[in-house]
Amino acid sequence: MLRLRRVLFKGTTWGMFLAAMASLGFLLCSFANEQTVVRFPPEPPRYPMYDFTALHDETRWTVFNVHDPAVGRDGAFYYLFSTDVRVGGPPRPGIQVRRSRDLIRWEWFGYAFDGIPQKALEWVPKARGIWAPDVVRMGDFFFLYYSVSTFGSNRSYIGVARSRSLAGPWEDLGEVIKTQWGDEANAIDPQVVFDRKKRPWLVYGSHFGGIYITPLDPKTGKAINPRHRILLARRPASVHGSVEGAFIAYHPEHDYFYLFVSYDSLFRDYNVRVARAKEVTGPYLDYNGRLMTDVTAEPWSVGSKILGGYRFRDGETWIAPGHCSVLKDKRGWFMIHHAREQRDLAWSYLHVRKMVWTKDGWPLVSPQRFAGERTVALMKNDAAFLFPGQGSQRPGMGRDVYEGWEEARAAFDEVSRAAGFDVAAACLESAGHALQATAVAQPAMIAVDLACAAVLAEAGEACGVASDCGGAVPELANGESA
Repeated sequence: MLRLRRVLFKGTTWGMFLAAMASLGFLLCSFANEQTVVRFPPEPPRYPMYDFTALHDETRWTVFNVHDPAVGRDGAFYYLFSTDVRVGGPPRPGIQVRRSRDLIRWEWFGYAFDGIPQKALEWVPKARGIWAPDVVRMGDFFFLYYSVSTFGSNRSYIGVARSRSLAGPWEDLGEVIKTQWGDEANAIDPQVVFDRKKRPWLVYGSHFGGIYITPLDPKTGKAINPRHRILLARRPASVHGSVEGAFIAYHPEHDYFYLFVSYDSLFRDYNVRVARAKEVTGPYLDYNGRLMTDVTAEPWSVGSKILGGYRFRDGETWIAPGHCSVLKDKRGWFMIHHAREQRDLAWSYLHVRKMVWTKDGWPLVSPQRFAGERTVALMKNDAAFLFPGQGSQRPGMGRDVYEGWEEARAAFDEVSRAAGFDVAAACLESAGHALQATAVAQPAMIAVDLACAAVLAEAGEACGVASDCGGAVPELANGESA
């Protein structure tokens, strides 16, 4: 049997091949739709994992103890606001604040409030912290939305404060929406989005009844009518209605509103889904045309999944990424979210990822965290670096991906000699066409994998069924593993 089958389907090499496919998919989407490629700068700072020496020193809380992050920019700084969490003890309530000049190097800044605002605490007296803030600019003020609740209850409170600077100080303006037992909605996880006429809307909700939207008064930041709400997303009781952390972003070029939500268990299989609509109030449909309010379909099949847990070959295993916010500025589109490393789920870390958009208007998230990479013009021939041996290795090619292709490339070369054409080059070209055609109908890695499988099947026919190549390649194309 030809070495191709042994190389691509044995142990860690197959994992390296998949990793290469995943990165290839992300880069090809960028190339196919924007004619750009990611180029990496010098290595970013390495914040230590599980730094117990920093547990009682808030000034060293850079990217850990971050949960449900939201980001805004004011002057030279990005300010990050997040839920009150802490490893190794009860959190101090007040909304944690960090800041950064580049979305990479983060420093502790302090708290937005000195404790839970009184009106919120009166409504939820057992609350121990403030959850899931969001920040937005309206007129001359920044408005900071926050929620106060307890686990397993929908007796909840969304409040708002304002300031002329993201650095504060913040003036609490009180209640926006509150809910209690018997209400269909749950007043947590607020986020503000503007429609095409620049009118503000509040998105909120969770497991209790789903995700809702209601119009806001731009002068006060308060709900015009708290009882007037429109359902955007809901999940069935079989999965405990597990949807939360909603964020809507408008993309002017594609002219769609995009609803990002988080599904499933906060500590196990949290993941991010997306759907889109022509109006901010919906209806929101995923790539396959399913409504986000569909509770009759299989729960996993609704919403296009764009981010989930993953494992590095020689590094961390990140699980339960989610509760994202989306940032658009002159540097591009970014997804900001938290994630947990599986060795100790109590620790939550900040992740910032670059986003790109397919030609037909669907978001894709970088397989790597943002490290300052920028986009540069890519000529068609420059794409050859994705396959070592077809040009020089360019900056930004991950070492593990490169090494995976080193071994896989040798196998491709053997098949190419037998088939009489360059299988790797054909695979690259076919994958690019496939990504343009399928967009986000399936993960980029799968689109690339299927495209290459078709090329390998063609190689098998070219080799002839009597040869080793003819026997090996069709098996690879059909997905048979050793």
